[in-house]
Amino acid sequence: VDCMKRRVSVWLMAAFGVGVAGWYLWSGTVYYSLHQIQRAIKTHDRYLFEKHVDVQTLSRRTIDTFFNTTLDAVSQQNQEMVETIGAGIGRAIGEMWKPRLTEELGQAILHAVETGSLRQGAVEAHRGDEASLGEAPAILGSLPKIKPKGLGSISVHGHSASIELLGMTEQQAPAGSLRFRLIRTPQRYWRVTEIENLSEILASQFEAEARRKAEEQRQAKAESD
Repeated sequence: VDCMKRRVSVWLMAAFGVGVAGWYLWSGTVYYSLHQIQRAIKTHDRYLFEKHVDVQTLSRRTIDTFFNTTLDAVSQQNQEMVETIGAGIGRAIGEMWKPRLTEELGQAILHAVETGSLRQGAVEAHRGDEASLGEAPAILGSLPKIKPKGLGSISVHGHSASIELLGMTEQQAPAGSLRFRLIRTPQRYWRVTEIENLSEILASQFEAEARRKAEEQRQAKAESD
């Protein structure tokens, strides 16, 4: 009987050890952090969300990309000297506003987590009695509305990872994907730091808008002739 008890105890301790080791390995994977982000969005837990999403870095890089891509598009479309100088002035003004817009964007993202609007692929301003979130939601409003529909490819290279988030438009049409960069922390969990293909998304949107305006001008000229 004592021998049987010892065997049972050994098996229980071994099973417990395997379980602990399994959880330890699982908690250090990209998939675990993605699961925690999904859980934070579903439960409106901003603190869990912030643990696995570097909101400050994500906001700063989003604002940087938005301004750089926008001004590059303006510079490419308008080659006249006056417009080129204007774009340069706009870039200087943008640099002055970046810190404030970065802070506002971070607040908007966390507000979206708390209110649940992030589950619908939207980040909206808080228009309560205390304060608004300034211009950041307007910047996000210029992006296509994409509702998350699942994960695509995931690649891990050392302490850096890239994940693809598939999406649909509000009309349930395929909307391409967003690629997020994650960095592994010294504490072994992963944090989202940027949208890798944001510049390509914005550039494509600007090109489509430029083609639309060119077509409108062509039609207007044809009608006037």
